[in-house]
Amino acid sequence: MAEELNDPSGYVIKTESQAMTRSQVAATHRSFQEMNDALLAVERQLLHEDLSAANALEVAQKMVLASDLRKRLQAAAPVLQAVTPRAGNARLTDRERTEIQGYYMTGNYTQEQLASQFQVSQATVSNIVSDDDDSEA
Repeated sequence: MAEELNDPSGYVIKTESQAMTRSQVAATHRSFQEMNDALLAVERQLLHEDLSAANALEVAQKMVLASDLRKRLQAAAPVLQAVTPRAGNARLTDRERTEIQGYYMTGNYTQEQLASQFQVSQATVSNIVSDDDDSEA
């Protein structure tokens, strides 16, 4: 949304709001969780490496690095929560409802995860995905 401000010198100053949408906030939280999940997968993979005298130190170093990175990511979680905007009581847009339905239908996200990402109650997500189920019947 552009807003014009008049400067006493006669110049017109234009400002534009770049507020994050609820979808962008949800995508940020999803990306953060996916990074954590990927780092866990890396750690599990390293646990299954074939160890030999030649590569034991290298695998151990990689394991320590991956573990340290995941711990740093987890430590950043409260910071992410603090800096991302809150949706308040604003109603979900049709696009956001469609996104929730789509993400739920992938089977990759629970209702609780989507509720947290989109900053709504689990009951709201349940109603959205149930409405979708009812329309298919």
